[in-house]
Amino acid sequence: MQLDPRQILNGLRKRWWLELLVMISAGAVAYLYSSAQPQLYQARVTLVAEPVPPDNGTIEAIKKTMSTYAQELGNKDFWRQVIDDNLIRDVDVSALPGQIKVQAQPDQNALVMTVDNEKAETAARLADLISNAFVAQQMAKTQEVSAGGIRVVW
Repeated sequence: MQLDPRQILNGLRKRWWLELLVMISAGAVAYLYSSAQPQLYQARVTLVAEPVPPDNGTIEAIKKTMSTYAQELGNKDFWRQVIDDNLIRDVDVSALPGQIKVQAQPDQNALVMTVDNEKAETAARLADLISNAFVAQQMAKTQEVSAGGIRVVW
């Protein structure tokens, strides 16, 4: 059985109301579904480690330890300490592992941290406080200058 394109067009013209009904229904369902979803805001921080003065050996060492840095930045106990130190009361630390993600980018000597939250201010505040505390912690660790006078600056 072959269908003639004219037959298809005639059938569509006769049932235009059905096509309209399907389009309106699909639009209404999509709108209702999207409006039922909670709004989520994301703050993103990129931390880059650079040796001062530049040194290839130190750069390679940083690349090799970037995953360790990512684990330190993504540590729940570290987050709890930052939240406690800054007296943040409206954040549930046990919910943070689903909200904070840390990714190492060794090729760029960078760590990328994203914070998702239902409140834009909370996402931005957490990203700022946690990244600043991490940088301060790393700077304290590298205050002891090596024999070559090289230190890592975040």
